[in-house]
Amino acid sequence: MRVAHVVWVAVAIVAVSASAGLAQSRGLGRVTGVVLDDSGAPVANVEIKTTTLGGNAIQCQSDAKGKWTLGGVGRGEWIVSFTKAGFETKRIKAIIEREIDRSEPVKITLKKGA
Repeated sequence: MRVAHVVWVAVAIVAVSASAGLAQSRGLGRVTGVVLDDSGAPVANVEIKTTTLGGNAIQCQSDAKGKWTLGGVGRGEWIVSFTKAGFETKRIKAIIEREIDRSEPVKITLKKGA
């Protein structure tokens, strides 16, 4: 009986560890928004990117109206970067609590510069 109890404890520890590791994995969640410059004009072709714990990139680009959708993110906290030549890079933290919810669009303002 004692051996069986130890095995179940070990299985439980592995299961909890695995779920924590999956907190930043591909999933059904998505983050959407718009990228604007200092004057409020949309910025096209901004590279929007995040990386899973496994090192895989999830990325997209803003369209002509500055709109973007970063899909395929799982539950957890994500650092999302916004990069375009002639603008300062911006990073935000996105939290996906439930993958099926639709989050409010994120408004990003990029400053001209670097």
